[in-house]
Amino acid sequence: MLKIHNISKTFNPGTVNEKKALENLNLHLEKGDFVTMDFGCKVDGYCCDMTRTVAVGYVTDEMRTVYETVLQAQLAQQGLNLEMYCSFMGTTEEKLREDAYPAAEAALRNQAAIDKIVELEGLKVASDEMAEALAVISRQNNITVEQLV
Repeated sequence: MLKIHNISKTFNPGTVNEKKALENLNLHLEKGDFVTMDFGCKVDGYCCDMTRTVAVGYVTDEMRTVYETVLQAQLAQQGLNLEMYCSFMGTTEEKLREDAYPAAEAALRNQAAIDKIVELEGLKVASDEMAEALAVISRQNNITVEQLV
């Protein structure tokens, strides 16, 4: 088990827009948990954002399911299905899955980290906010809300 104590993050400190995202967060990580690290900066008008996620221990079957969902959504956004994409790219489904697996792992790890923060901070989403968010994601991916959920 890995223990991390007293994690805190404040955005825009010392300004009227100051927001505390985390305060004295303690994490106890075990095999099967995910850690997502997000870094960002602005220099001379340029922005940089980098996210890295690592698994503690092993990758689960749930990760494979998330991979499938992410892949289908990315292809649908471009008006493609998996067979069409593989033909266009001159690859096989097996090779495509192998190459794209790290991104799917990262997506699941990000979600696990978000879920933990939501739990620890006691955050709630109103049903109308959820409906609007699902509608936006569906439009962005050229699919219906029913296909998304």
